[in-house]
Amino acid sequence: MMLVQSTWNGEQTFRMVPIHKDCPYVECICDPTTKVFVVISTITKNTFHMVPKLDDNGDPMFMKNVKRKNGKMQKEERRQCETFQEFYLEDVNSVVDIIKHFAINEKTFKFKWKEFLKDKPKEESNSLVGSVLTGAKTPEIIV
Repeated sequence: MMLVQSTWNGEQTFRMVPIHKDCPYVECICDPTTKVFVVISTITKNTFHMVPKLDDNGDPMFMKNVKRKNGKMQKEERRQCETFQEFYLEDVNSVVDIIKHFAINEKTFKFKWKEFLKDKPKEESNSLVGSVLTGAKTPEIIV
């Protein structure tokens, strides 16, 4: 994998992208607000997710004069989807280890990712909720 500088929700961060088809990960990214390192594996699983209910034209259907408890105005339905397995690393030493093991440009990468990880998360941020790809609310935390 290769380290690259990136943005996440408008803030600077870094991620790792695969450079070979046999790589066991689709992507890795560090959430700049929580300092959680998200590792997205090539392993897939079937899980249920709430997705927007679509009309015959493929457009989201909206509620009539009613706001749902979750604040959304559109109708949703529960569907089974194939998603990538995700892992959430919170321990800085574990993140450093995985980067040193997988990143081919760890020593030459210009972004100061080690210092970035050691900075404290922002106080106003909530913990990482949901899947990066799908919005699922069942992350696996590895400490």
